Amino acid sequence: MLKRMKWLCGALLMFLLVLMFVPVMAATTWQPMGELTSGLTRALVIDPINSQTIYAVTVDKGVIKSTNGGTSWNAVNRGLTDISIAALAIDLSTTQTIYAAGALGGLFKSVDGGGSWSVSSNGLISTRVYSLAIDPTHSQTVYAGTEVGVFKSTNGGSSWNPANSGLFNAQISGLPHQSQPSVYVLAIDPNNSQTIYAGTSTDVFKSTNGGGAWSRIIGDGSDEHIYVRSLVIDPSNPQTIYIGTKWNSAFRAYGGVFKSTNGGDSWSYISTGLATTYVYSLVIDPINPQTVYAADYDGSGVFKSTNGGNSWSAVNSGLDNMKVASLAVDPTNCQTIYAGVFSGTSANSLYKGLSILDVPTISSTPDATATTSTVGTAYSFTPSSTDASSFSISGSVPPGMTFNTMTGTLSGTPTTAGSYNIVITVINASGSASLPAFTINVAPKPASVPVMEGWWLLPGMLAGVGIFARRRKE
Repeated sequence: MLKRMKWLCGALLMFLLVLMFVPVMAATTWQPMGELTSGLTRALVIDPINSQTIYAVTVDKGVIKSTNGGTSWNAVNRGLTDISIAALAIDLSTTQTIYAAGALGGLFKSVDGGGSWSVSSNGLISTRVYSLAIDPTHSQTVYAGTEVGVFKSTNGGSSWNPANSGLFNAQISGLPHQSQPSVYVLAIDPNNSQTIYAGTSTDVFKSTNGGGAWSRIIGDGSDEHIYVRSLVIDPSNPQTIYIGTKWNSAFRAYGGVFKSTNGGDSWSYISTGLATTYVYSLVIDPINPQTVYAADYDGSGVFKSTNGGNSWSAVNSGLDNMKVASLAVDPTNCQTIYAGVFSGTSANSLYKGLSILDVPTISSTPDATATTSTVGTAYSFTPSSTDASSFSISGSVPPGMTFNTMTGTLSGTPTTAGSYNIVITVINASGSASLPAFTINVAPKPASVPVMEGWWLLPGMLAGVGIFARRRKE
């Protein structure tokens, strides 16, 4: 009996030791925000200058605004003749200027952060506007996606003209004659505003000349379709694009997430772990672009990928299997994410997720190039990490070197020989992890061999001395 008890105690001790070294995954906890009830929150848009200001775009209550990070909300609808809003866009150069797309009543503009609105639909031949995009470098240029294609304004929405050359230039199989698919998504390349993507109910199109001409980059225009509800561009690498799609059995449209790493030239289906065929919204973490979130409108909540979409896992604690239609990540604090849901008309329709990051990891054991240096010689070392929000360094940094708290890079040209012991730590809201302490040995600068200046004059000087000596002898 005593032997059995000793064996059980030993096994328990081993189990506890194992638990101490198992990485802990941070739970995502969602909580309702404010008292907003809406049938559907179609979009959430965060002010890029002040992340406490958030706009919620609803199907039945117009535009709702929070100025305290979602704690409370107020309707900002004065002047809106349509409260079924489909999209909202903020002017990056003047964030008080915003545009709202009416799903039934055209397009509206506010220059006072939603305090008042005016109709801005001159030239639009469709009153159903589903998507908006503002040129990040020329904010007077605005694009609107409608039920009859794309329209462009170059004067801040005062007037609009069609920008549809090549868009829907072929009859789409399965659609009524002369019927055109709606443009649900518009996205502009952040590094080249002439490059624009349009996601429709059948295909994805691309323009490289500011909407002057379009070409189909996914979907074959016949009986294979991509019903696009969301399209996002990786801000750190605009050649990487994700699209969220809806399954449509009538048109054999695929559901899930697709990814391109070459600007739309080719695509991969990346839906491993997604329990949905209807991805209504996608967002990319602005700090860690390998982290992507997908909103499921089938009722399975929110999914997260930390490897660029190669695999997904549910992050739904508190969402209770809700239909999620919109997502937004706080650009100044990527641990905070917002979700808009379909709740009917009696339940809260906005949620805030906290501590969404896993406990960070850090690796890249320093090798000889990281532990040795020489005075006057450039040095650089960057550890590998995941889920990093920031980095810190402790110990003694060699004089002449600096540490980047955003990337974890230690670099510079050391000026003083010696041995310097340091520890680099990665941090986020869920925890931290450190590299084992290591020593950088900085050797003195090698002594230089003195060079006699003017050595090249020596042969001539010696020759001159010889000539002078001969003449005296003579």
